Amino acid sequence: ATLTVVASSPAAYNSTQTLTTTGGNGTGAVTFSAGASTACSVTGTTLTITSGTGTCAITATKAADNNYNAITSAAATVTVQTATQATLTVVVTSPAAYNSTQTLTATGGSGTGAITFSAAGSTACSVTGATLTITAGTGTCLVTATKAADNDYSAITSPAFTVTVQTATQAALVVHATSPAAYLSTQ
Repeated sequence: ATLTVVASSPAAYNSTQTLTTTGGNGTGAVTFSAGASTACSVTGTTLTITSGTGTCAITATKAADNNYNAITSAAATVTVQTATQATLTVVVTSPAAYNSTQTLTATGGSGTGAITFSAAGSTACSVTGATLTITAGTGTCLVTATKAADNDYSAITSPAFTVTVQTATQAALVVHATSPAAYLSTQ
C-alpha cells in the first residue's frame, strides 16, 4: 500500500507538529526526513518550522520487515508562513503640554523589522521619526508604533495610545515700574 505523510499545512515559523503516516504494510519502523528543505527540520516525529520563508518537503520511510520491502513516500509539501509577532506597545508620556517634545519607544514585537511611529488622524500632535511634538493645547493625540515584517514574522501595529494634551504654562509675567514714583504720576 502507498505510504503517505500526514502533516498540517500551512505552518508558521517556530511552530512544531507531530508527523504521522497512512498506508504502508508490515511492522517496519517509520522514519521522517526533511531532506534538502530550507525552512524546516525533523527530529524523530517532530516537524519544526525554522523559517517563515523557504521550502519544506517531508518524506517518510517505512523499514522492511520479514514480509515487506522498505518503502519511501512521495514528498509532502508543507507551506511555510511568517508567524504573528508578540504584542507591540508604544511607550509615551501622558499628559504632554503644548510645544513639548519627547522621544518615542516601543516594547514587544518579534524579529528584526524596523519600528516606525505615527500620529495619523491626530489634531494636537505630530511625529517625525521617533520624536513626538505636541502642536496644540487641545485636541486629540493618538500614537501608534508599527514593527515591519521580516523573513520570519508578519508586520504588527500597536494599539493607539492616547496622549492627553494640555496647555503649556506661560512664562512668568513681570511688571516693570520706575521707583520711586510721585503721587498721581503716570509711567
